[in-house]
Amino acid sequence: MNLQDMVLKKQLKSDVNRISLAVILNSLLLFVIVFMSMIVRSVIAVVNEQTADTEKMFDEIGDNMVKSGVEYLVFSVLGVFLVWLFTRKRISGRQFFGENQRMDICSFFKCFTVFMGIQLPFSLFGSAVEAGLNQFGYTAEAGADIATGGSLTVSMFVYSSLVGPVAEELIYRGFVMRSLQKYGKSFAIVISAVLFGVMHQNLVQSIFGIAAGLVLGYVAMNYSIKWSVLFHILNNCLFSDVLCEAVSGFSDSVQTVIIYGIMAVFFVCAGIVLAKDRNLVRNKIKEWNEEKGCYKYAFSSLWLLIFIIASSILSLQVIEKM
Repeated sequence: MNLQDMVLKKQLKSDVNRISLAVILNSLLLFVIVFMSMIVRSVIAVVNEQTADTEKMFDEIGDNMVKSGVEYLVFSVLGVFLVWLFTRKRISGRQFFGENQRMDICSFFKCFTVFMGIQLPFSLFGSAVEAGLNQFGYTAEAGADIATGGSLTVSMFVYSSLVGPVAEELIYRGFVMRSLQKYGKSFAIVISAVLFGVMHQNLVQSIFGIAAGLVLGYVAMNYSIKWSVLFHILNNCLFSDVLCEAVSGFSDSVQTVIIYGIMAVFFVCAGIVLAKDRNLVRNKIKEWNEEKGCYKYAFSSLWLLIFIIASSILSLQVIEKM
């Protein structure tokens, strides 16, 4: 290894470790907020003597926290601030919001179609995993419900449809991706996508999150983060909350046909777009090529490995006996 490679390795691993540590602390922040909220809610319930049954009281508190988005709203704001503290000296405002190419109507629909088109194969993959688990007497339906279920309260709707997507894009397509851009745009997109997917700590969502992160990363890198924010909001709002509410009056079988029918249309259209623009995509990947050895150095970084392993273990918690 020559001197230049040694300098690259040291600097890249330092940056990846710093970013990974920021993401880890961001994840821990949610646990702290939820824990503190549980304590506050418990104290209030005891003071108000809402129930003499302690077990029932904690079950009710847990149900209310699942439905409420207040804790997540607080987490989103503090989380963005926390990650910003780790990266503020490494990214300029111009770089953060910069764009290489203007987003026109044609590009918008192409990118959005590809973004939505990845949902069908990963939804089918999730169904296959569930079927496989069922053969051994296990299920991951709880994780699937979290991933696809609509919001139950106004505060949760505001979080999942607006504040959450904005916060996640600022962190992963903003601070994380732009901090690594100097090592290659493709590299920055891939690492930010991996961190974004693993962050969900959910067997159902993590793999989809990585694929979605690749598309959103391309959009943010090429057209500006404001467009990846918009795509993320449209997905969470229109195709999660609004669509779930729109089909809720139908039977389960009809809901499945409608939802999978929409995903199938996007999937076919996405395939057509990628087939027609394959040379453009190939050239863009070559143009955005990373420095040699970047992935090897990144995936041997201590804090990145800790985050991936810990999140993977936590993601298995959604698997339970039937």
